[in-house]
Amino acid sequence: MMNPAPKQVQAPVVPRTTSYLGRIRAAQSFLEQGQNSRAAIELTEAISERPNILHPYLLLGETYIRARDFEKIEGLITALERKFPRAPEISVFRARELIAQEDFSAAQALLKNANTEILDPSMQLYQAILAALQNDHETAQSLLTDLQDLPIRDPLVLGTDGVTEVEMKNAITPEIAEKAAALQEVYTQFDKFADGEDPHLFALLAKALAENNEPILARSFADVAIREDISYVDAWMLRGYAHLLLDNIPSALKDLRHAYKLDPVRPEVEYFLALALEKNGETTEAALFYERLLTRDFPYETEVRWKLIDLLSAQHEMDRVVELYQEQALLEPSPVKYISALHTLLNVLKRPEDALTLTETLLSEQPENVLSLNLRAWALIETEQFPEAKNILEKAEKINPENPRTQLNFGLLNEREEKPVAAREFYKKCYELGQGKPFNSVVELAVERYNVLLNLDEAVINTLPAASP
Repeated sequence: MMNPAPKQVQAPVVPRTTSYLGRIRAAQSFLEQGQNSRAAIELTEAISERPNILHPYLLLGETYIRARDFEKIEGLITALERKFPRAPEISVFRARELIAQEDFSAAQALLKNANTEILDPSMQLYQAILAALQNDHETAQSLLTDLQDLPIRDPLVLGTDGVTEVEMKNAITPEIAEKAAALQEVYTQFDKFADGEDPHLFALLAKALAENNEPILARSFADVAIREDISYVDAWMLRGYAHLLLDNIPSALKDLRHAYKLDPVRPEVEYFLALALEKNGETTEAALFYERLLTRDFPYETEVRWKLIDLLSAQHEMDRVVELYQEQALLEPSPVKYISALHTLLNVLKRPEDALTLTETLLSEQPENVLSLNLRAWALIETEQFPEAKNILEKAEKINPENPRTQLNFGLLNEREEKPVAAREFYKKCYELGQGKPFNSVVELAVERYNVLLNLDEAVINTLPAASP
């Protein structure tokens, strides 16, 4: 027999048990997403946990460089010189600080004067980039080729004695390898360029750098391309994109508007211009460019549609938003992306018929997906189609009996059918199944509904007349 539920169910606080490597991986993921502050939090914790491992210091420095926080960069370099006095990575950071300050000559001199016996692969990468910027493509290609010959290793490994740091003297990290490969691919694609001042080469290098988190260098290469050919659309577009990455929105808009003037039908120009307009708060014009992109052959159609949904939702253009949801569901039927959409349709806009249409599309694309089934059941419950909702939920439970969301929806169904005792049991089961799993919002709603029903029972009991003695 099941133990009776407590009077007030409270979701326990689960302590975080992230491993050291887990923190590093999380920080790297945040960096890839441009969430520098969240990456820095994870890295600070990792450094506190194991202060004698160099790698997290380097990743922390990456967050400072991307933010161009020169005070923190300098403080970190000072700390590294004190704690790891012979680490060649310190020279790299010095050079990258100078690059962030756009003092390329000083950065190049520092790298050239570095101790060649402990030359770090990162030094070679930035030597190659700065050589290319100085039009010395032969040196750049030679250095990039040398990097390609090095094995690729993760600087941290998990062994029997815990996490250890790998000697990287004759190896290259995946991040450096990716940047070097992208630049080498530019030279391979460009192949036999006529002269070293070809603006197309500089534009291609700018694109590779922008795509690999080097916006300052990307902007500098685009500058060269513009100087060589002032009417070169790609160069203006790439410099605008670099400004956008650096959060210099006025300069980004200026360059991208000029690129648009030169070529008003280039989808990439429209996309970057829309991004800049959106960041500048000019959302109406940004939405117009996103709408136009949906009529063009543009590879990021799904991303554009999500951006347009966000903008038009804020502008209360809800008829168009509903259309976009339906279009998106056909192209990208991943049900997890539509939980918020369904909430908006059901609880905010009060458009249950549109919710039914959306969930029907999702379910037709993935008929055995438990979340698709649950979203469909949710819409059916809200439209009081209770037998159909029950059938859907029974199918979902059969596929995965341990899914908390299914139990939550069974609870909602029974509550709407005025079966509070059964509803409480389903809410309790949702709570039990959701512990330690990524179902926080589901569990919280189950706890909330359980307690509401429990309090209603107590209120009814309190209204009964006292028993006669």
